[in-house]
Amino acid sequence: MYFARPLVWANVLAFSTLTPAFRNALYIDEWHPGIPTNHSITTGITHVIMAFVDPLNFSTVSGLPSAPLMPVGDVRTNFDNGTKVRVALGGWGPYSASFGLVSTAENRTTFAANLADWVEQQGYDFVGEWSPIAIN
Repeated sequence: MYFARPLVWANVLAFSTLTPAFRNALYIDEWHPGIPTNHSITTGITHVIMAFVDPLNFSTVSGLPSAPLMPVGDVRTNFDNGTKVRVALGGWGPYSASFGLVSTAENRTTFAANLADWVEQQGYDFVGEWSPIAIN
């Protein structure tokens, strides 16, 4: 019995390191652009989702869009170090035309390259979603 107790605790510790960390997300969009500036409110938020960017902006190599709502650096100052900031594409609007962006291999390559360049330029951590159609 003496040897079993350390083995049980070793299993508990191993299991606790394998479970995913709890995540808290805050969604910032054009209808809810305010960010709480009180760090007691934003402490513990692990992911910020900035929305929305029109996916059609990434169909050509010229004229990539500016950041939605506010620069990513300004967003980061209101959250804990390590908070991930992602961008969401699409949203409310007539985005059914955006399906053409991925209809051929050439279109997918152009779209993906432009989007990746823009995400890096703006300082986002990743693209979190694409809501391709939501017509009012």
